[in-house]
Amino acid sequence: MGGYGSGRPRLHGQIEQRLRLDVRMFRQRGWLVPGHTGTLHWSQHGEQIASIRYQVRNTTVVLSYQTRDGDDQPLPVEITVLLESIPCRYGGRRYYWLCPRCARRREVLMLGWGGRGWACRRCLQLRYACQGLRPADRVQRRASKMFERLGGDYELTVKPKWMRWRTFHRKVAKAQEMDARADMMFAARCMSRFGMIPDELADFALKL
Repeated sequence: MGGYGSGRPRLHGQIEQRLRLDVRMFRQRGWLVPGHTGTLHWSQHGEQIASIRYQVRNTTVVLSYQTRDGDDQPLPVEITVLLESIPCRYGGRRYYWLCPRCARRREVLMLGWGGRGWACRRCLQLRYACQGLRPADRVQRRASKMFERLGGDYELTVKPKWMRWRTFHRKVAKAQEMDARADMMFAARCMSRFGMIPDELADFALKL
């Protein structure tokens, strides 16, 4: 596995940094057929960082791969994850993993414990990167994403061909509102921390 995700997990690690096993992808690609085998690959910046062999059985999926032990020696790992399906109201079935740690139904499992096991994000004490941001940074992140969807930033936005002008102006106004709110929250935090009034705060920001 090349050491990705290896080492002792920290409290509140980030979901974005873990390998994910999504049962919805298995279902959509028709892999949940007893006897089906294959290999999952993960890449980062165009380079493969991990691969896992899997074999689907009647009510389980067996994962086979290699990680590293405490002495950085190859360590073969084979884990069996239970599958459960429930009928949908209008036909078909919905599939879930049963978390090996808490046995609850989960659609996504993630790699943990130095590559030696899989579990849900609650058992691994994981959270999204944005959950570790300050409130002002969260608002600014939302504003930036809004501007990105409009093909620009605060200085320049371009209406997508498929979007109505009324919708475009509404989205731009919302993004600008979020951006202004983030600035106000940042200013309030600085005033609380440094005891600056707005004019002094502006002068201080220009000197950075």
